[in-house]
Amino acid sequence: MGMGSQRNAGAAQAGQIKFVAPSGEETMLLNDSAHISDHTSACGDGRHIVFRRVSRMGSASINLWKMDASGSNVTQLTVRTK
Repeated sequence: MGMGSQRNAGAAQAGQIKFVAPSGEETMLLNDSAHISDHTSACGDGRHIVFRRVSRMGSASINLWKMDASGSNVTQLTVRTK
């Protein structure tokens, strides 16, 4: 599933990342209560989403992650802790 003309990436809300269809229908891609996920951006081909993830626990670590447009294969791209 790519992010083609049938779907639009929605803004991250409360740590969740969703696809929002033009009809308004939402599909949950990522729901993680331990992190705040925001600043989403679709890659050029629409097959991947890159996003920022901030830890809610302990020290505030902020890193970049990517996942497939289907919400699978969540992979950390950077390693940084404060």
